[in-house]
Amino acid sequence: MRTVFVFFIFIILSESCFTQSTFNSLDTPMDAKSISMGESFVALHNSSSGSYYNPATIRSDEEFSISFNKRYFNWMKQDPDMFYTSFNSIAKTEIGTFEVFYNKFHMQRMQMTTPTYPEGTGVVNYYDHTFGFAYVREFASNLSAGLTLKTFNFGWKSVSSIVPIKTSKTTTHPLIVDLGFFFSHSPFLVSKHSTDNISFGLSFQNFGSDFLIEHKYQKIPRYARIGFSYRFSMNKIKEEMFSPLKSTITLQYCNLLNQYKENSDAVDYWGAGIETTFYEIASIRFGLYTRPITGIYGVKGNPEFRYGFGIIAPLRKLGIETSFVPSFDYAIIPLSNQIYLYSDNPERYLSAFSLELKYEKDLF
Repeated sequence: MRTVFVFFIFIILSESCFTQSTFNSLDTPMDAKSISMGESFVALHNSSSGSYYNPATIRSDEEFSISFNKRYFNWMKQDPDMFYTSFNSIAKTEIGTFEVFYNKFHMQRMQMTTPTYPEGTGVVNYYDHTFGFAYVREFASNLSAGLTLKTFNFGWKSVSSIVPIKTSKTTTHPLIVDLGFFFSHSPFLVSKHSTDNISFGLSFQNFGSDFLIEHKYQKIPRYARIGFSYRFSMNKIKEEMFSPLKSTITLQYCNLLNQYKENSDAVDYWGAGIETTFYEIASIRFGLYTRPITGIYGVKGNPEFRYGFGIIAPLRKLGIETSFVPSFDYAIIPLSNQIYLYSDNPERYLSAFSLELKYEKDLF
């Protein structure tokens, strides 16, 4: 009974405040760069989150990269410690680019209460996690296709309970598949001083078997995403110098394909973002994101504002003999006044950060 109570509370928390499902680590972006640009990266190469939006975009100019992302979710100050983390690694080879990733949602030290023990029986740590593998193949210099295979599961454990609770449920490990395409158009502007590029992306996500828990199926949310990006760059005066200015604009539409009948109109997600980078080192970002549900992030259909920044350390160009390129990204997610419907002591914003290390030399 106590285990059922924990799971019920978690479902209510997830559905009313964040998503239309309980698949947090599966359908929540965690990298700061895409979050600050309105979660609109279906048509933009990004090694920190490529497989989340579109597996065809994990193609990287670097030979190898690893990244760590963390997104906080403590929107009520009295909440248990809640956050998302993800790790991923990308390697380019002669037969294509490969990625492995692990995403996890943590809800730590949630107080347990029952009618018998209203003062609490102890605390529970909940988590769900997603494991995945992605592959992308270039069919031409401007066309690529990608495939992701992943699975999802969850668990919890009691800590210092008066009466120990079950630490697991009977679940399946669903096999989930994403498919994506990426097309990059040749530059419109080719001059001595500048160049540009426009790209298009399309992906279909989370197709495969459903999630079975205690002999009951839960629908895994399936998405179709389409979008474009436009990139403008001022050319370097010399190869060893930095480009003084780069700018990127992104736009994305996402449709939830298998919404429940009672929320049949809650299917449309929009995102847009802009990034400006100075001398290939410092970036500032802004984004807008529109959701089809009302919650702590805003009112249904209204654009939600995000912003952030990034720092890249091109060590070789700075005179340090190394092939490693570290970077740091940070995002701010302002919360809506709707948050007061759920708590009288909320946070005003949430944050996320990412750390990435790229390696520029050939691995193989």
